[in-house]
Amino acid sequence: MELLNESLRPKNVQIRAKLISTLLQESGSSVVSVEDEIRRNISNLLNSRCALGMRDFLERKEKDFDFRAYGLPEIESLNFQSFADIEKLCRIIQIALFIFEPRVSASTVHFVKYDQLKKAVYLYVQGFFIQDLSTINIVLQLGVWEFSVL
Repeated sequence: MELLNESLRPKNVQIRAKLISTLLQESGSSVVSVEDEIRRNISNLLNSRCALGMRDFLERKEKDFDFRAYGLPEIESLNFQSFADIEKLCRIIQIALFIFEPRVSASTVHFVKYDQLKKAVYLYVQGFFIQDLSTINIVLQLGVWEFSVL
């Protein structure tokens, strides 16, 4: 998947990442607890549905996203045996993370497999949290259309 242009991200994101790092060091907070918070936020983001249609979500400019765009558009019409639809899902997740989870930068979403028997889509997200490269595994359970962030 092609990376979104990090230069389009608001300038204060890198400053905030450094601030988070400094606050963690000063407060003695664990980076693990912040990573858990990010995983929880990603889970909430992926399991929320926005008021936008899929096409509108994909074509919207970064500056035009607002609270109505929080979450993912309806994805139930996607066919996970279609490479184009898999790419579309990965792109939707990547855009949502770029816009609504600024603590993870340069994120890429990768399709692992579609298990037709279990009705599950396996994906993972790679991105930088503060300065370290992190990987987050995601499973989309098609029976209930729910994402699990592992």
